[in-house]
Amino acid sequence: MNKLTVSDFVKLTGTTLKTVNYYHKIGLLPEPERTAAGYRLYGSVELHRMRLIKHLKSLGLDLKHIKDMLGDVKDPGSSREVLQSLRRELLHDLKTLEERVAKIDAMLVAEASFLDEDILDSPSLQATAEILGAETVAAYAQACPEMYAQHRKLHGILDDFKWGEDYQQTLGDLAQFFKEHPREYQISLDYAQRLGRISDLEEDNPEIDVLAREAAQLIKSMPVLKQVLLKQKPIQEPWQGVYNELVADVLSPARIRFNKLLQNYLGIEGNPGSTD
Repeated sequence: MNKLTVSDFVKLTGTTLKTVNYYHKIGLLPEPERTAAGYRLYGSVELHRMRLIKHLKSLGLDLKHIKDMLGDVKDPGSSREVLQSLRRELLHDLKTLEERVAKIDAMLVAEASFLDEDILDSPSLQATAEILGAETVAAYAQACPEMYAQHRKLHGILDDFKWGEDYQQTLGDLAQFFKEHPREYQISLDYAQRLGRISDLEEDNPEIDVLAREAAQLIKSMPVLKQVLLKQKPIQEPWQGVYNELVADVLSPARIRFNKLLQNYLGIEGNPGSTD
């Protein structure tokens, strides 16, 4: 029976002595026969094993999975499960890559020169869309384009930094409420269309106070909605000041005043930029 020394085995398999020793250590490659002097001898069995390891590594399997598969070569079902698991992982990775390519394409189409152009939807906005449904979000964007654009930017600012509170959870709860209460959602959407004109008002326009009072009454008429909104604490110092600077380009002075009045009427004390 023809046998190879470890140096010849390493050369033939295109690997390294360190790798072969590691495979032996973790049990991926069984210990070979040895000469009387203690030198390792490798034959066709070990070569076949190394060939299988190479093939499985090329599929993206890690050494643990490979060891599990090769340890159950007499059980095709086990090997099939490992391959199916790998396939699911690769499909997930493929979806992630496709989403990244789509985002890059969107930036190229928009000719965005910087990553802060708000071309990319934030994770919380994506999660909201998954809860409400793409059609519902699209209808909101069409009915209230200015408000939707503001929400995109505000969600991005909230997601990109750690403000000390779980805003994503609150936004998710808010989306879930509207999904389960379509009537209330439609009422809120109709009111949001009215709020769209706030940005055109002067900061001291008395209509802002009227709108803020109406908004507070609307929220109070929906106890569950009020509970969701009130459990979210406003952004506190030392972050409040820098947050206000970040949203200054998103919210007009009139809108900031509206948010502050709305918080007062709801009994909330804190950052006027965080109520959208």
